[in-house]
Amino acid sequence: MPFKRNVSVPLPGKITPPYTTAIIVVVAAVLSISAALLNGFPLSYIDLGTYIDSGFEGYAPPDRPVFYGLFLRHISLSRHLFLVVFAQALLACWLMRDLIRAFVKPEHVNAVFLIAVVLIVLTTSYSVVVSLLIPDIFTPLCYLAVVNILWGTLQNKASLRAYYCAFVFFVITQNASILSFLILLPSLLLFFYFKKEPERIRKCLHLIAALFIGIVCIAGHNYLSTGKARLSAMSHVFIMSRMIEFGVVQDYLDKTCESKQYRICPYKDSLQWDFIFNKNSVLYKTGGWEKNKEEYTAILKDLLLSKEYGPLVLQKTTRDAVKQLYTFDTYVDPPLLKGSPPYGQIKWRFDNELKRYEHSRQNRRTFYLDRLNSAQRFVVTISVCVLLLAFIFQRKRMGAALGNVVGTLAVFMIVNALIVSFFATVDARYQMRLIWLFPVLALIIIYSFLTKDKNLSY
Repeated sequence: MPFKRNVSVPLPGKITPPYTTAIIVVVAAVLSISAALLNGFPLSYIDLGTYIDSGFEGYAPPDRPVFYGLFLRHISLSRHLFLVVFAQALLACWLMRDLIRAFVKPEHVNAVFLIAVVLIVLTTSYSVVVSLLIPDIFTPLCYLAVVNILWGTLQNKASLRAYYCAFVFFVITQNASILSFLILLPSLLLFFYFKKEPERIRKCLHLIAALFIGIVCIAGHNYLSTGKARLSAMSHVFIMSRMIEFGVVQDYLDKTCESKQYRICPYKDSLQWDFIFNKNSVLYKTGGWEKNKEEYTAILKDLLLSKEYGPLVLQKTTRDAVKQLYTFDTYVDPPLLKGSPPYGQIKWRFDNELKRYEHSRQNRRTFYLDRLNSAQRFVVTISVCVLLLAFIFQRKRMGAALGNVVGTLAVFMIVNALIVSFFATVDARYQMRLIWLFPVLALIIIYSFLTKDKNLSY
């Protein structure tokens, strides 16, 4: 007979002993860091130097929170960076298994969980994202924490409190997550209000409170570190760079420089895409990040609120957000050796790891991803088709809860794409950190159809 999931009544069936579950999660976590094991070292990214330095020194970087740096320092015990990616894998496996547990019979949970992990390790960006020494993995974990709280099988206050604490930690590791959930959570709150679901309204309000605790944590640390309570000291530069990339700043300056003597005006014909990263760019010729804050803020206010440029920025942001949604090929940075910030910080802070870092596949240019990307395109395409077909044509059979989990992922993907398209640029990294969630949800749906569980709603 089909089973009906109920939050308040445990499902009958054979329950796996806790120690067995713990072993399975550890095994899954080891599988999850296959990319790091194959590389011979956790995967690095150009921003790694900033995370290490801020974590050890305790200061607030101007363009990101300090908390991932602190996580990296303490979890590594200031000696072993593999511990960091293993901890990331344990967190990912914990949340992923809890999601599967909400929609799979108890006796099948561990089997489906291991199949899911093997599938996404072999065919998606998952292992690469988990193995990166940057907080990208915490973006999908924010989503998993939210859907597990709202539609999972967490039945006691201790579990829920652990999840709320985990959510706070995940969102404070990067500003983009804060912005995404400032949009997503109020949208879910409205959804539950119109659906008249008081229990989920209460949980959603708790999540919004947790989000604001995260904002206070970031702003509070920035205040202690710099004397100014803010999320980021440099958002004006990132947005300015994006507006230059859109081509609207050049046109705006052509029309306004005669009446408004901005410092940037003499350079309006030499604005380039590498506005931030080129040390000879206009940004640095006119005084750098902080000195230009007042001027750039005034320019951006004029641009974004004008009837001429506001709609144009929205159009270009939307266009690039659509492009971002299907830009998800997995990649790693080219070698980051002598002269790069990660190399300098690893040599200074993790001298015992330096040789392994130097001889990693990534730094020898032998970490190949062509086959993985071919498999990922195929698996993601099939997964999206499964999700769409189930959501459109088999919504009742899929169940309200699983349908809402899928719908929330779709909204989260769109919101994430819009935010990075406005503040940053189109980059496969922003999508590859999330894309592995599609096969996990598709596998749950396939399971529910194969086992003929037609009533998965709570």
